[in-house]
Amino acid sequence: MSNYRLERLLGAGGMGSVHLARDLSLDRPVAIKFIAPEKAGDAAARRRLVREARAAAALEHPNICGVLEVIDEPGGRACIVMQYVEGQTLAELLREGPLEVRLALSLAADLASALAAAHRRGIIHRDLKPQNVIVTPERRAKLLDFGLARHADLRAVPDGTTTTNLTAPGAIAGTPPYMSPEQARQLPVDARSDLFALGAVLFECLTGVRAFTGSTTLDELSQVLHHEPPPVSALRAGLTTQHDELCRRLLAKHPDDRFQSAEEVLGALRVLLPESAHAHPAVGDGAPWSGATTRGAARLSDSALAMAGFRPFRARRAALVAVAMLTLPIAAAAFAGFPSWWRTPAPRSPAIVIGVLPFGHETGNADDELLAAGLPAALGSRLESLPMLRVLPLAQTREAVREGADPAAVARSLGAAFVVDGALARSNGVVEVRPGLVGPDGRRRTLGPYVAAGNPLDLHRRIAEGIAAALGAEGVAGTSGEAAASPTRDADAFMYYSQARLFLERTDVPGNADHAISLFRRAIERDRQFALAHAGLAEAYWQQFRETRNPEWTGRALAANLDALRIDPNQAEVRLSLGVMYSGQGRHDDAVAEANKVLELQPENDDAHRLLSDIHIARSEWDAAAEAAQRAIALRPSYWRNHNQLAQTYYRAGRLEDAERAYRRLIELQPDSARGYQGLGTVLQAAGRNDEALEKYEEAISIRPSAFTLSNVGTLYFWRGNYEKAAEVYEKAVALNPNTPSFHGNLGDAYARLGLAARAAEAYRRAAGQAEKLLAVNENDAAQLAALARYRAKLGERTAAGAAIARALAARPADRQVLYTAAIVHALAGDRRAACDVLGRALENGASTEEIRRADELRPLKGCAAYERVMGDRRNTQEE
Repeated sequence: MSNYRLERLLGAGGMGSVHLARDLSLDRPVAIKFIAPEKAGDAAARRRLVREARAAAALEHPNICGVLEVIDEPGGRACIVMQYVEGQTLAELLREGPLEVRLALSLAADLASALAAAHRRGIIHRDLKPQNVIVTPERRAKLLDFGLARHADLRAVPDGTTTTNLTAPGAIAGTPPYMSPEQARQLPVDARSDLFALGAVLFECLTGVRAFTGSTTLDELSQVLHHEPPPVSALRAGLTTQHDELCRRLLAKHPDDRFQSAEEVLGALRVLLPESAHAHPAVGDGAPWSGATTRGAARLSDSALAMAGFRPFRARRAALVAVAMLTLPIAAAAFAGFPSWWRTPAPRSPAIVIGVLPFGHETGNADDELLAAGLPAALGSRLESLPMLRVLPLAQTREAVREGADPAAVARSLGAAFVVDGALARSNGVVEVRPGLVGPDGRRRTLGPYVAAGNPLDLHRRIAEGIAAALGAEGVAGTSGEAAASPTRDADAFMYYSQARLFLERTDVPGNADHAISLFRRAIERDRQFALAHAGLAEAYWQQFRETRNPEWTGRALAANLDALRIDPNQAEVRLSLGVMYSGQGRHDDAVAEANKVLELQPENDDAHRLLSDIHIARSEWDAAAEAAQRAIALRPSYWRNHNQLAQTYYRAGRLEDAERAYRRLIELQPDSARGYQGLGTVLQAAGRNDEALEKYEEAISIRPSAFTLSNVGTLYFWRGNYEKAAEVYEKAVALNPNTPSFHGNLGDAYARLGLAARAAEAYRRAAGQAEKLLAVNENDAAQLAALARYRAKLGERTAAGAAIARALAARPADRQVLYTAAIVHALAGDRRAACDVLGRALENGASTEEIRRADELRPLKGCAAYERVMGDRRNTQEE
């Protein structure tokens, strides 16, 4: 000990004391931990101290307090010389209350990173608690005190002793409020026990209270074993269901229900913690911080949940309160129905696009129905592994088939080189499957029949290999080899999965999503590594969110998404899934990074370019958005969705002529699809060509009625002063889609014109409520913030309206629609000066003069230069 000079006591506990000292040879501060005097003669206690030193010394990690030397002098006091770390213990920090959310998540990521490094060395800490965490002045966490650490699987430590003998019989190793249930029961523990302790620490950091409390040790242990802590969001405002789900998974009573590794926890934290808020912690041994330590992915695409860019148009006469909105369903990738996540490593060279369509089944046998339901996902999973193939997500093929087109037309619509279809039939009690390979020109190659006997997984393999051989015969290079293995080896798990898929195909039937969730869970119980089942569960959760707008479902969908990512990480679809989630959360920089990673893996992936286009739209970067959409078109020129993306971009930018051309091209590609006619009608209506717009709406309705089309037809009636008919049509739109804010807002406008003030106010309240549900998913969605401001203004809630529109403008200060809505909100509040100013900015950024002319709310701006310029142009046009 002659090399060290003790300076002061830092702390003491039952096993010993810690002193600040000076290393005289190197002139540096160190911390020295001494064994307690009364235990100095206890051989087991000395061995424990030495074991702690060796366990920590084996770990070189920026989030672990380093051990410099161990001193065990015969007849003297044993001690450890450690790195001295300035800062407070986490326990001291928590005495001031809960931590700022980002700091709590950042510290949790540091601790997870430290645990990952320890667990890779086979070391389990067993006593993670706030007292054993130092928070540095730079707000980084350092884990210390490996006094209870043990090697996994009861392996011997280097001195030949076994860690299980170092705790006295009947003694409880650890600190009760942070123990895992298995540790509290003195059962064997593994790395997942430390993750439970991390969950207890994170819970306390987020809420300021312990997850498990009691007046005695036995009370605390009972809480650990039997008590379920409340959701953290119930204890602190501002926390979300995603924080609830993270803590719930960490604090699951059974280890199998927790995250299965510290790397998985890092993945979950990566999703919740923006990259800018926390530097990438080193996790050692090359483990990725991104959290994509997983297999199989889900993409969110092509839904109208987040209806950005609704363009309000106004009646020509009377009151100040009514605004009917013209709606266009935006295919926003951030809020689309999940496609299937059945992906294996993606090809890196230009690929042949193929789609697998639903298989028919008219045998009347329930088992055959299940077999048919599972075939598309199983075949897609196997075919994706073949070189030169890119298999489209099931969501795209299902949607195309719902349009009612024949397989060749579906292939053309999808921009696919081939589609696979087929049907099941029974002959003499034997089930036969007859798949077909169909090209966009109508040529068909019929395969099989394949007899469905024995294990269905073997049937999937045989059909996939037959399709691969047929593609090889069609000249698709590299497809004649063997297809990938089944996504699960458990036939029962696949049966449950197939049945769940069957329910998920018909989510329009009440209760089907609930049945799908139950069956996906049963499949996962049979095979926890079944990525398809985790993906399907996420899709079912997301469907529940689409139907209910309850943000709780987004947290569950995220957790299932992370499970799928854990199983299969290294592929383009996983990155695309992350990008879409980030975009949905408003984390656009992270979303762009993930989209670019997708394109590194799959340069021909048009989905990634559409995602980039959506991100640029969210930033009001219209030229960049159009360029990304055009790149998608170049990759798949005949795919309608790419042209739809370009048309919507031009519409949002106010380039109505370009939008019209793009929609007309979409109609050429899909003349039997309602969406092109509806979109074109919206553009024509925005341009004031109302008779032409009505013709297009009628064509769309004749193909397939849509709530968006009905809403716009209602607006035409509204403009013509037929408010009773407008209300009738708006009511139909609400009945078809009760979760879209603008439909309720339009209905409120019509009721207001009819003098039904109470019913109008109720419709505006519902519109505001739906907007707030969407904002719970992405709090910075400028379009929804502006919509919320408008509805609050119509309800006379000026303060709330002002706060919402200020947030919208902060998020998108150059967006013409946000600026236009701000002018409406300020005018309704009687702030003429602010309304005039923002209206001028709206015009500078391309706001529609037709909207401004029709907006009765803006009539108080008469005399305002911007308003008079628009109305003067109108008068000049009329005179001409």
